Amino acid sequence: EQFAWKNRRFITAAVRIDGNSAFGKEFSAVYYPKFSASWVVSEEPFLANKSWIPQLKLRSAWGKAGNQPDVFSAIRTYQAKVGHLGNGVVTPQNFGNSDLKPEVGQEFEIGFDAGLLKQRMAIEFTYYDKKINDAILSIPLKPSGGFPGFSFVNIGQTRNKGVELAVDVSPLAAKNLGLDLRFTIAKNDSKITDMGGVPPAIVTFASQYNVQGFAPASFFLKKVVSAT
Repeated sequence: EQFAWKNRRFITAAVRIDGNSAFGKEFSAVYYPKFSASWVVSEEPFLANKSWIPQLKLRSAWGKAGNQPDVFSAIRTYQAKVGHLGNGVVTPQNFGNSDLKPEVGQEFEIGFDAGLLKQRMAIEFTYYDKKINDAILSIPLKPSGGFPGFSFVNIGQTRNKGVELAVDVSPLAAKNLGLDLRFTIAKNDSKITDMGGVPPAIVTFASQYNVQGFAPASFFLKKVVSAT
Protein backbone atom coordinates (compact mmCIF):
# COMPACT_ATOMS: atom_id res chain seq x y z
CA GLU A 1 0.00 0.00 0.00
CA GLN A 2 1.29 3.45 -0.92
CA PHE A 3 0.21 6.80 0.51
CA ALA A 4 1.08 10.30 -0.67
CA TRP A 5 0.28 13.76 0.69
CA LYS A 6 0.53 16.84 -1.52
CA ASN A 7 3.03 15.02 -3.71
CA ARG A 8 5.85 15.56 -1.23
CA ARG A 9 5.31 13.12 1.65
CA PHE A 10 5.17 9.41 0.90
CA ILE A 11 4.66 6.23 2.94
CA THR A 12 4.83 2.65 1.67
CA ALA A 13 3.85 -0.48 3.61
CA ALA A 14 4.00 -4.10 2.49
CA VAL A 15 4.11 -7.67 3.76
CA ARG A 16 5.31 -10.89 2.16
CA ILE A 17 4.65 -14.47 3.31
CA ASP A 18 6.90 -17.34 2.20
CA GLY A 19 6.36 -21.06 2.54
CA ASN A 20 8.89 -23.33 0.86
CA SER A 21 9.53 -27.06 0.60
CA ALA A 22 13.22 -26.33 1.27
CA PHE A 23 12.34 -25.42 4.86
CA GLY A 24 12.76 -28.14 7.47
CA LYS A 25 9.69 -30.16 8.46
CA GLU A 26 9.57 -28.33 11.81
CA PHE A 27 9.05 -24.95 10.08
CA SER A 28 5.99 -23.77 8.15
CA ALA A 29 6.06 -20.16 6.89
CA VAL A 30 7.83 -16.84 7.47
CA TYR A 31 6.50 -13.26 7.35
CA TYR A 32 8.37 -10.22 6.01
CA PRO A 33 6.83 -6.78 6.80
CA LYS A 34 8.39 -3.56 5.49
CA PHE A 35 7.81 0.18 5.73
CA SER A 36 9.40 3.21 4.09
CA ALA A 37 8.85 6.97 4.21
CA SER A 38 10.22 9.94 2.29
CA TRP A 39 9.78 13.69 2.51
CA VAL A 40 10.60 16.06 -0.35
CA VAL A 41 11.51 19.00 1.88
CA SER A 42 12.41 21.25 -1.05
CA GLU A 43 8.71 21.27 -2.06
CA GLU A 44 7.68 22.82 1.24
CA PRO A 45 6.85 26.56 1.20
CA PHE A 46 9.80 27.46 3.45
CA LEU A 47 12.28 26.00 0.92
CA ALA A 48 10.44 26.44 -2.36
CA ASN A 49 12.27 28.48 -5.01
CA LYS A 50 15.55 28.51 -3.08
CA SER A 51 18.28 28.48 -5.72
CA TRP A 52 21.01 27.29 -3.33
CA ILE A 53 19.13 24.08 -2.49
CA PRO A 54 16.66 23.32 -5.29
CA GLN A 55 16.25 19.68 -4.23
CA LEU A 56 16.25 17.97 -0.82
CA LYS A 57 14.64 14.65 0.02
CA LEU A 58 14.81 12.82 3.35
CA ARG A 59 14.18 9.08 3.36
CA SER A 60 14.07 6.17 5.77
CA ALA A 61 13.06 2.53 5.62
CA TRP A 62 12.69 -0.55 7.81
CA GLY A 63 11.89 -4.04 6.72
CA LYS A 64 12.56 -7.74 6.79
CA ALA A 65 13.68 -10.00 3.99
CA GLY A 66 14.77 -13.61 3.84
CA ASN A 67 17.00 -16.09 2.12
CA GLN A 68 15.63 -19.58 1.65
CA PRO A 69 17.87 -22.67 1.88
CA ASP A 70 18.96 -24.58 -1.19
CA VAL A 71 16.39 -27.01 -2.57
CA PHE A 72 17.58 -30.21 -0.84
CA SER A 73 19.33 -28.66 2.18
CA ALA A 74 16.72 -29.97 4.64
CA ILE A 75 16.36 -33.46 3.13
CA ARG A 76 18.67 -36.44 3.48
CA THR A 77 19.36 -37.83 0.02
CA TYR A 78 21.31 -40.62 -1.64
CA GLN A 79 22.56 -41.08 -5.18
CA ALA A 80 22.74 -44.11 -7.44
CA LYS A 81 26.17 -45.59 -8.25
CA VAL A 82 27.55 -48.58 -10.07
CA GLY A 83 28.95 -50.96 -7.47
CA HIS A 84 30.91 -54.19 -7.41
CA LEU A 85 30.49 -56.34 -10.52
CA GLY A 86 28.19 -53.75 -12.02
CA ASN A 87 25.54 -54.02 -9.35
CA GLY A 88 23.46 -50.99 -8.55
CA VAL A 89 24.09 -49.35 -5.16
CA VAL A 90 23.32 -46.07 -3.43
CA THR A 91 25.79 -43.83 -1.63
CA PRO A 92 25.27 -40.84 0.71
CA GLN A 93 24.80 -37.53 -1.11
CA ASN A 94 23.26 -34.88 1.14
CA PHE A 95 23.13 -35.11 4.94
CA GLY A 96 20.08 -32.84 5.34
CA ASN A 97 18.85 -30.84 8.33
CA SER A 98 15.18 -31.24 9.27
CA ASP A 99 15.41 -28.23 11.63
CA LEU A 100 16.63 -25.84 8.92
CA LYS A 101 14.87 -22.46 8.75
CA PRO A 102 15.19 -19.50 6.38
CA GLU A 103 17.56 -16.76 7.44
CA VAL A 104 15.66 -13.55 8.19
CA GLY A 105 17.28 -10.16 7.74
CA GLN A 106 16.04 -7.00 9.42
CA GLU A 107 17.41 -3.72 8.10
CA PHE A 108 17.00 -0.05 8.99
CA GLU A 109 18.35 2.74 6.83
CA ILE A 110 18.13 6.51 6.78
CA GLY A 111 19.55 9.09 4.42
CA PHE A 112 19.00 12.06 2.16
CA ASP A 113 19.41 13.21 -1.45
CA ALA A 114 20.26 16.86 -2.05
CA GLY A 115 20.80 19.05 -5.10
CA LEU A 116 22.82 22.22 -4.49
CA LEU A 117 23.99 25.31 -6.38
CA LYS A 118 21.40 25.18 -9.16
CA GLN A 119 21.86 21.39 -9.46
CA ARG A 120 25.61 21.77 -10.13
CA MET A 121 26.25 19.56 -7.10
CA ALA A 122 24.38 16.51 -5.81
CA ILE A 123 24.89 14.64 -2.53
CA GLU A 124 23.59 11.17 -1.61
CA PHE A 125 24.04 9.86 1.93
CA THR A 126 22.84 6.58 3.48
CA TYR A 127 23.38 4.91 6.86
CA TYR A 128 22.25 1.29 7.20
CA ASP A 129 22.16 -1.33 9.94
CA LYS A 130 21.23 -4.90 9.04
CA LYS A 131 20.86 -7.90 11.33
CA ILE A 132 20.36 -11.44 10.04
CA ASN A 133 18.81 -13.95 12.44
CA ASP A 134 19.14 -17.70 11.86
CA ALA A 135 21.84 -17.05 9.27
CA ILE A 136 22.54 -20.10 7.10
CA LEU A 137 26.12 -21.38 7.11
CA SER A 138 27.65 -24.53 5.66
CA ILE A 139 29.44 -26.67 8.23
CA PRO A 140 31.78 -29.52 7.18
CA LEU A 141 30.65 -33.00 8.16
CA LYS A 142 32.80 -35.38 10.13
CA PRO A 143 34.04 -38.17 7.79
CA SER A 144 33.20 -40.78 10.43
CA GLY A 145 29.49 -40.06 9.90
CA GLY A 146 29.56 -41.57 6.42
CA PHE A 147 28.26 -38.48 4.60
CA PRO A 148 30.61 -36.35 2.50
CA GLY A 149 30.77 -32.58 2.11
CA PHE A 150 28.87 -30.02 4.17
CA SER A 151 25.61 -29.58 6.06
CA PHE A 152 23.64 -26.34 6.23
CA VAL A 153 22.76 -25.06 9.71
CA ASN A 154 21.22 -21.93 11.24
CA ILE A 155 23.40 -19.87 13.56
CA GLY A 156 22.34 -17.08 15.91
CA GLN A 157 22.97 -13.74 14.22
CA THR A 158 25.18 -11.74 11.88
CA ARG A 159 25.31 -7.95 11.64
CA ASN A 160 26.22 -5.64 8.78
CA LYS A 161 26.24 -1.86 9.13
CA GLY A 162 27.90 1.08 7.43
CA VAL A 163 27.60 4.38 5.59
CA GLU A 164 27.66 5.35 1.92
CA LEU A 165 28.36 8.84 0.58
CA ALA A 166 28.38 10.00 -3.04
CA VAL A 167 29.00 13.51 -4.38
CA ASP A 168 28.39 14.55 -8.00
CA VAL A 169 29.84 17.83 -9.26
CA SER A 170 29.47 19.51 -12.66
CA PRO A 171 32.23 22.18 -12.73
CA LEU A 172 31.86 22.72 -16.47
CA ALA A 173 28.57 22.88 -18.35
CA ALA A 174 29.15 24.75 -21.62
CA LYS A 175 27.13 24.49 -24.82
CA ASN A 176 29.38 21.92 -26.49
CA LEU A 177 31.48 20.74 -23.57
CA GLY A 178 30.72 19.36 -20.13
CA LEU A 179 32.60 17.83 -17.22
CA ASP A 180 30.98 15.68 -14.54
CA LEU A 181 32.87 14.34 -11.52
CA ARG A 182 31.66 11.74 -9.03
CA PHE A 183 33.24 10.94 -5.67
CA THR A 184 32.16 7.99 -3.53
CA ILE A 185 33.17 6.65 -0.15
CA ALA A 186 31.75 3.77 1.87
CA LYS A 187 32.46 2.07 5.18
CA ASN A 188 31.15 -1.35 6.18
CA ASP A 189 31.38 -3.43 9.36
CA SER A 190 30.28 -7.05 9.04
CA LYS A 191 30.58 -9.66 11.80
CA ILE A 192 29.05 -12.77 13.32
CA THR A 193 27.55 -11.68 16.65
CA ASP A 194 26.17 -15.06 17.76
CA MET A 195 27.12 -18.54 16.51
CA GLY A 196 24.07 -20.03 18.26
CA GLY A 197 26.11 -22.72 19.98
CA VAL A 198 27.81 -23.85 16.75
CA PRO A 199 31.61 -24.09 17.22
CA PRO A 200 33.97 -22.16 14.89
CA ALA A 201 33.94 -23.94 11.55
CA ILE A 202 36.15 -24.06 8.50
CA VAL A 203 34.59 -22.56 5.36
CA THR A 204 36.46 -23.57 2.20
CA PHE A 205 40.17 -23.17 2.72
CA ALA A 206 42.17 -24.43 5.69
CA SER A 207 42.67 -20.89 7.03
CA GLN A 208 39.12 -19.57 6.44
CA TYR A 209 36.66 -19.87 9.35
CA ASN A 210 33.31 -18.65 10.68
CA VAL A 211 34.08 -17.33 14.17
CA GLN A 212 31.91 -15.28 16.52
CA GLY A 213 33.08 -11.66 16.72
CA PHE A 214 34.62 -11.69 13.24
CA ALA A 215 33.30 -11.22 9.71
CA PRO A 216 31.86 -14.34 8.03
CA ALA A 217 34.49 -16.44 6.25
CA SER A 218 37.42 -14.58 7.85
CA PHE A 219 40.99 -15.72 7.22
CA PHE A 220 43.13 -16.76 10.22
CA LEU A 221 46.88 -17.33 9.98
CA LYS A 222 49.40 -18.44 12.55
CA LYS A 223 51.45 -15.66 14.13
CA VAL A 224 55.21 -16.15 14.26
CA VAL A 225 56.27 -15.23 17.80
CA SER A 226 59.87 -16.42 17.56
CA ALA A 227 62.27 -17.24 14.76
CA THR A 228 64.72 -19.18 16.90
